[in-house]
Amino acid sequence: MWDLGPSDPRLVGPYRTRAVLGEGGMGRVLLATTTDGRLAAVKLVRGAFAADDDSFRQRLHREALAARRVDSPHTARVIGADATAGVPWLAYEFHHGPTLGQALQAAGPLDTDTVLHLAAGLATALRDIHAHNFIHRDLSASNVLLTDDGPIVIDFGIARPTGLPDDTTDTRIATVTQTGMIIGNPGFMSPEQAMGATQLTPASDIFALGTVLVLAATGHNPFQGATSEQTRLNIMTKEPDLDRVPPRLRHIVEPCLTRDPTQRPDAPTLLTTLGPPPHPHHPWPDPIAQLTETQQAEIRRYTQPAPTKILPGPRDLNPTKIFTRPGVPEPDLAGSRARRPRRWLIAAPAAAVLAAAGVLWTVIPSGQSGAGGTSGAQPTQEPTPKTSHAFADAQQGDCFRNAGDMQKPDFRAADCTGGGVFEAVRLFRNTTDRKVCDYVDGVEWRHSVRDPDVAVCLVYRHSDGTAYNADQGDCVHGEPDGAKWSLEGCRNGSFAVVARFEGQSSARQCAELPDHEQDRYFTVAGMPELNVRLCLKRIGSGGR
Repeated sequence: MWDLGPSDPRLVGPYRTRAVLGEGGMGRVLLATTTDGRLAAVKLVRGAFAADDDSFRQRLHREALAARRVDSPHTARVIGADATAGVPWLAYEFHHGPTLGQALQAAGPLDTDTVLHLAAGLATALRDIHAHNFIHRDLSASNVLLTDDGPIVIDFGIARPTGLPDDTTDTRIATVTQTGMIIGNPGFMSPEQAMGATQLTPASDIFALGTVLVLAATGHNPFQGATSEQTRLNIMTKEPDLDRVPPRLRHIVEPCLTRDPTQRPDAPTLLTTLGPPPHPHHPWPDPIAQLTETQQAEIRRYTQPAPTKILPGPRDLNPTKIFTRPGVPEPDLAGSRARRPRRWLIAAPAAAVLAAAGVLWTVIPSGQSGAGGTSGAQPTQEPTPKTSHAFADAQQGDCFRNAGDMQKPDFRAADCTGGGVFEAVRLFRNTTDRKVCDYVDGVEWRHSVRDPDVAVCLVYRHSDGTAYNADQGDCVHGEPDGAKWSLEGCRNGSFAVVARFEGQSSARQCAELPDHEQDRYFTVAGMPELNVRLCLKRIGSGGR
């Protein structure tokens, strides 16, 4: 928790903001008070995500409506929202207490009775969420608060029925979030979620619950890998490590972590198995209680009455400035890597920038010479300036061919068919801040240019197939001697990507990996920085 910054709004809807609770990829969470003095957690969504995407606002609106319908003692309710504001926001009721992740860091693994108390509260929350035909999709240690009244599930990604009648017995669920995205924390996904399944069931949440309980009891995630991609691969292909789980808990978590979702217990069955939960006088260990007391003291300090000038709320603020720190110099226009750490930088040509910035327009009236003519009576007309770069009028989904190299790119509009082009996944106008691309799914490169200012999120489309864009943990398909390899959902017979090497590489790098079976090498003529080698392992009948 820290002080509000100069650009943080002091009023969001009816909520008066007091401090910053945290900040993540999608936005910023502020501590606020209602008109009657109650506490609220107000999430401001980064303006860049909503500035030119009406579907995002619609999803946010549906999420708020759905969250209000869930009535449970173990979930945080949405108490206000405005998806149409300049900076969209959601307000949740505030609960005192650390997250489970913070608690484990302070107190270490929890004893068996405490984990059973945690399990009963979380199973109750899932029972109530699922009863309204929603699923959480992101149950994790960071989305569980340990309060004096028990565990509280927060910030859940809401789902809705797939257009089915209310009385249907079909349990299929469609996510509110954009289709094609893998939603959730990689360490707490179910196997079907990790594989990118578009139709999830409540059983996916039960798997996440099992993972949370193992973490709480042992301090270790049963699928933990060296990277998030390796963790996701472990979830898809390996059995959980339950050796350190106490016997009283093992018979609870083991069925939850069954790979077949149809064999996992539902939340009511799990509550029956748990039986009456223990009710300790102090539900959490002393170090966790101390975290809560420290938080309460901080909140008292921030909510003490004091004369404060009320500034405009986010509806009246410039969305691009909500998350901009004052005094930070304008970023240079050299491009930078996006999601993958080994990507090279895309540099905007300095000469082109200077030329675009220094254009002067001189117009001579018709019928007069430039040297000796006089102005006459005809008015001088301003011509329309020529666009200075290929992205000036570009739209999402447009493609561009690089006529230069990766150090000095020269992007030109191109046909998307045939491959060998960069596709614009997202364009952000009136900014050169390439960091906006860090939170856009599927981006490999980020680039920015001036006059007009545009930040472009790009992905390279290889002519040999979509498998070129696969990450570690994704699945691909193709014949060993075939030219085309495709990125697809994981299933038996697919190849899971064990590792991805970018730039020039050798087959030896894959051969040294223990899980490697074969590799596929994609090359790009004239731009070796774009070469990609995938190390592959086939998913057999024992996998998913």
